[in-house]
Amino acid sequence: MNNTVSDIGCPDQTFINLRKEPRFQAAGIADVKLVNPAAGLRLSAAIVDVSRSGLQIEVEEPLNSGSGVEIRLSESVVMGEVCNCRPHGEGRYRAGILTIRMVDSPLSLLHLPDVDHLPYVLNDALTEAQRHYYTRRLGLCP
Repeated sequence: MNNTVSDIGCPDQTFINLRKEPRFQAAGIADVKLVNPAAGLRLSAAIVDVSRSGLQIEVEEPLNSGSGVEIRLSESVVMGEVCNCRPHGEGRYRAGILTIRMVDSPLSLLHLPDVDHLPYVLNDALTEAQRHYYTRRLGLCP
C-alpha cells in the first residue's frame, strides 16, 4: 500500500485508504460551482461523507484534480480543492474535496430577497440542490 500524500494534504492517485481522520457518513445535496479554473460549471452533488479537513461528493461530471470549487450547503459555503475524482458506477463520479475555508451561507437568512424568487418561480436553470434549498426556505416565509 502506498501512503504518499502531496504537500497540500491531498492524496495522490496511488493512495488507497489510509486515513488520518475519521470519516462520517453524510446524506444531503449541495450546489457545486467550479471556480478555478473559472469554467462556470455548476453541478448538483450528493454529500457522501465528511471529515475535519474535507468531504467526499458524488457528481455526474468528472472534476479535475487541483480545481477550486465552491460547495453551497444549506447553512454554509465550503471553498475547497479537488484532491481526486474517480468513476463510481454508470455516469457518476466520486470526488474528494480538501476544505480550504468555510463561511456562513449568504442564503442562510430566514427570508429570501425578492430577486431570488424569480429563478425559483420560473424553475430557470436551477440545480437540484438549489430547487431543494429554495423550496425549504420559501416554506419559512410568512
